[in-house]
Amino acid sequence: MKIPKYVLKLLDNRRKAANKFHEASYAVDEYCQKIGITPMNDLFEDACLLTDVRILGEGDSAYNLTLKAIEEQLRRNDEKSN
Repeated sequence: MKIPKYVLKLLDNRRKAANKFHEASYAVDEYCQKIGITPMNDLFEDACLLTDVRILGEGDSAYNLTLKAIEEQLRRNDEKSN
């Protein structure tokens, strides 16, 4: 039995989306690490980094939690420098 073309297209789209997702996640993780959100930081759990399942299953929540963690870390960094 031959695989339908639309299924092949869906698989290709999924592969491309996964690659874009990986690139974006890696960039966010790198930025967070650069500003101080590491596994030893109390904001790490809230930042939805690495392979946190919330990124895929709860996209809006993961976005908001990560954004708040970044804002808080930047605020802390600013306080340290003053």
